[in-house]
Amino acid sequence: MPGRVTVVGLGPAGITEMTVGAVAAVRGATRLLLRTSRHPAAATLAAEGVAFDTCDDLYDAAADLGSAYAGIVDRVLDLAASDGDVTYAVPGSPHVAEATVRLLCERAGPAAVDVEFVEGMSFLEPVLAAVGADPAVDGVAVCDGRDLAAQIERWFPPQPHAEGAELPNLLVCQVDRAGVLSDVKLALLDVVAPEHEVVLVLGAASPDAEVHRSPLAQLDWGQVDPGPLAT
Repeated sequence: MPGRVTVVGLGPAGITEMTVGAVAAVRGATRLLLRTSRHPAAATLAAEGVAFDTCDDLYDAAADLGSAYAGIVDRVLDLAASDGDVTYAVPGSPHVAEATVRLLCERAGPAAVDVEFVEGMSFLEPVLAAVGADPAVDGVAVCDGRDLAAQIERWFPPQPHAEGAELPNLLVCQVDRAGVLSDVKLALLDVVAPEHEVVLVLGAASPDAEVHRSPLAQLDWGQVDPGPLAT
């Protein structure tokens, strides 16, 4: 029989922000693997006595993110082959900014593994709420902070500094490290004036959520690693 992987979205913050189906899936899993324990729901699950493994060791040992993601998918598929059924839980939604899930889906067929999903709310909704933006009204482009320099020309007009040029509303995710935040600032400075206001949202939907507004030039001032819930 083929192995099975159930991918569960842990939502954008703690366990109270998870769907009923997601909570039931992780509590009832026979083998539970978290992409990372650096998510508020992980502490609650541990306190409840829910047993799980994580992939934090792969992040810490990998030379780059691509290697880490490949190693994580290897682990998920190996568990599916050996145990027959594994629940793989990821922050937010399985379908938003989840490179490991995309890679897992690509490799599952050749590995004779079925993939099922239990949805979770992505980080997008609480981040947009924190800054007061409605994508249906304002229009919002979403991009990866780790690859922003390569994507920047897609979103901005040829002469973004020209008088009257309309700038897009850009939501940049995956800015979990100080170095990534600085790279985002430098990429944006090529197309946005240094005094243009930007907003850094930390831990959207959590009780400790923070919203920091500053000129673009000061985006990374005083910031250590923003953490995995930064946008």
